[in-house]
Amino acid sequence: GILIFVTDDSDELSTQRILDDSGSQALFRTSDTSTDATEAIARLEFDWTRFENHQLQLNAEFAFNALEGALFQTVDEGDGPVVETVPGANTRVEEDRFDILLADTWRRGHIELNVGLGAEASQLTQTGDAELERDFFFVKPHAVVSYSPEAGRQTRFRLAREVSQLDFNDFVSSTVFQDDDLALGNPNLKPETTWVADLSHERRFDDIGVVTLRFYHHWIDDVEDLLPLSVDFEAPGNIGDGRRWGVELETTLPLTRLGLPSARIDLKTRWQDSRVTDPVTGEDRELSVDSARIQTRVPYDDVDVKFIAQADFRQDLQRSRVSWGFSAVSRAERRLYKVNELDSYDEGMIVNPFIETTRWLGLKIQLRIIDLLAENKTRERIIYSGQRGLSPVERIEFTDINRGTQFELVLIGSF
Repeated sequence: GILIFVTDDSDELSTQRILDDSGSQALFRTSDTSTDATEAIARLEFDWTRFENHQLQLNAEFAFNALEGALFQTVDEGDGPVVETVPGANTRVEEDRFDILLADTWRRGHIELNVGLGAEASQLTQTGDAELERDFFFVKPHAVVSYSPEAGRQTRFRLAREVSQLDFNDFVSSTVFQDDDLALGNPNLKPETTWVADLSHERRFDDIGVVTLRFYHHWIDDVEDLLPLSVDFEAPGNIGDGRRWGVELETTLPLTRLGLPSARIDLKTRWQDSRVTDPVTGEDRELSVDSARIQTRVPYDDVDVKFIAQADFRQDLQRSRVSWGFSAVSRAERRLYKVNELDSYDEGMIVNPFIETTRWLGLKIQLRIIDLLAENKTRERIIYSGQRGLSPVERIEFTDINRGTQFELVLIGSF
């Protein structure tokens, strides 16, 4: 059995000051936001191997998730602060979810077959600015066929129905001072469901060497993207059916033969494309990045990035008790398709080297260099006079951010 309990409370105070042509203050706005999140999970797993060549598995899981958001905002245009109401900003969302899965793994010679049937039932309750209670039920079958003709070589096909987990932040509205905009929540958001088909081939060599090539295709119902609410505002919502397909290559390579003992490099690269009908233009386009709103945070989720390449290198010098390495990642730009705006973000290549040792004081001492190349992070906002793609461009905003190279010293030990 597994028990997990997580709680996270955060408070954020933001201010916005606008000056007129003479340098005098024309507007001063404050936003005080508090967010309380709770997650509790209880899980039981049972295995039964009474039948020859079969392994039965029964899993049951109960989860409780809650998020409560509160926002107090004022605006002062010269006559003193006035409370400003943001619809949907003060709300509480709770989810009770129950999952069950029954699966059987059958082995016969070089072939292994795993089939299962799962079900998910949940109740979603929202109080505060929006009062709503909804029930969901999903059936989740899966089948996996593996063929292993010899040790270290396997071909695998998987077909499964998956259900996404909702991000409760998408239910709560907030302000985005940097864009002079609102990020509205949507109390009617529901989980997207996906039929996943993937075919992979894996080859292992030496002690840790492995190469895996995977092709996949996703058929998505109720795509979670940005749903237009008016000619000026959108919110996270379900915009219809879509597809996602691609190819992924992962490999782990030992580097001893290259003169680097106790060294390895993990490489991952992926290319994919996607299609959904744009609710604004009615034309086909790619999916927006998974993080449906750019606020003060950067949308680092990689689910719907068209291209990603990542390398992680590490060498352990055992005699000197020193390890060193780096991680490097490069992603394609990420786009948000808003109702009156096309928002694109490109972070360039990020390289993070490190060196660590356990030689002194019984501690692991690690020096990290964050963003060694310090490339500019660029953001482009194409803002239309009306609906995106159907109206003339009103203006284009470019933002370059460079926080430079950062250094971190980390000490880890038991006291």
